[in-house]
Amino acid sequence: MKQLLVRAKATRGWKAWKRYSDVRGNILAGGVGYFAFLSVFPAVALAFTVFGLVLRGRPDLLGHVTSTLGTMLPGFIQDAQHPDAPIPVKAPAAGALTITGVVAFVSLVLAGLGWLGGLREGIRAVFGVTGSVGNAVTSKLRDLGVLATLGLGVFLSAVLTAVVGAAAGWAAERLGLGNAGWLVTSAGLVVSAAIDATLMLLLFRVLADIDVDWRRLRDGAVVGGIAFTVMKYFGAFLIARATRNPLYGSIAIVVGLLFWLNLIARVILIAAAWAANDVGPLKPAAEPVGPQSGPPPRDPALPSFGTRAADRTTLAAGAVLGLTGAIAVRAVGRSLRGVRDLVRS
Repeated sequence: MKQLLVRAKATRGWKAWKRYSDVRGNILAGGVGYFAFLSVFPAVALAFTVFGLVLRGRPDLLGHVTSTLGTMLPGFIQDAQHPDAPIPVKAPAAGALTITGVVAFVSLVLAGLGWLGGLREGIRAVFGVTGSVGNAVTSKLRDLGVLATLGLGVFLSAVLTAVVGAAAGWAAERLGLGNAGWLVTSAGLVVSAAIDATLMLLLFRVLADIDVDWRRLRDGAVVGGIAFTVMKYFGAFLIARATRNPLYGSIAIVVGLLFWLNLIARVILIAAAWAANDVGPLKPAAEPVGPQSGPPPRDPALPSFGTRAADRTTLAAGAVLGLTGAIAVRAVGRSLRGVRDLVRS
């Protein structure tokens, strides 16, 4: 038994999990998930603003993009299968490029960048990198470039999945395999995993500005891409399991979205920990010398968000809790009114 434990501790998976645990990865993922919760609605609205303008004459491609976003946020994008989902899909009108439309577009961009800022700090913490990636202007420009590339990745994933799926179906018919839905699904998963791995590599190298060779980040990106693809495939099942508690009631949608975004953050940070094992071990915090007064020194492996960012985190948490409480109070009020009407009748 001891030998098996020793062998397990020598594996890359164990080392990656230990690194993730040492930097309090679950707490980091929780913070990233809250930022994502506040950014997901404007980010999706931004995506459909851009795709709707570019693909106005190609509704088939726009449908593939909608389907791809539906796999990334299973059950939360409004489509034919989920008409009551909380995130609406609406392409902009032809006259959307007005002054008001431009102001709204810029607001969506700034709101969508909040998640990337939190994710960058989380990845840098996993790698043990301290300091800033640049001034406020260069950081926002970097985040904007990554956001545009992520949007392009969604588009390429939609197009390539459709093309590869059609090619796999054609090949199956030529080989006499009939419909061969399993072949089409497998081909789509392979394409999705390749694109997800590429986007993971982009997050590590460009967003977090980890100054190491691309090849040293490759294995972690591949692990993250495969894990994210598998997670998307079972997304509806995972969310249903997480929200089946009847006590959630009308807030099950909020709980499900928070759970899913937190799970995505964990996958990305664990993949970063896997890649960081090739970069080097975390530097231990310096031991204090002599008598200390005041609070203990802060762990340098953790990110420094600053006072303003801490205020934003507190505000975000308060907004989520306030929304959850309001929905819960409303549900309780409806139940009480229902009981009152029943008694009167």
